[in-house]
Amino acid sequence: MKKILFLCLTMLAFTARSQEDYTGFYAKREASLKSETGWLNLAGLFWLKEGENTIGGAESNDFVFPHAEASLGKVILQNNQVVYNNQGVPGSCPGGPTAERQHFQGFMLSKA
Repeated sequence: MKKILFLCLTMLAFTARSQEDYTGFYAKREASLKSETGWLNLAGLFWLKEGENTIGGAESNDFVFPHAEASLGKVILQNNQVVYNNQGVPGSCPGGPTAERQHFQGFMLSKA
């Protein structure tokens, strides 16, 4: 009888600890997903073609963001290098109209 009671109490203790671990894990995961660079803030997932790729709210762009300004600039893919050019677009990127960066103005580039 004592062995069964000991076994039940041990299982109960591990279950409570596991629940705390899961709760902590899911809280961290949710915060990560909701962060500025989290997947829940993803506005679009587009495959770049070699050369110029125009982005903006106008239907004539290669990549359309419906609630954005008509033109947000160009993303240029050449020789596995990406350059963002927002020349002539208001609210330009720090460092000049052409920026070669991994994260800028809310765009994040990721190599598949």
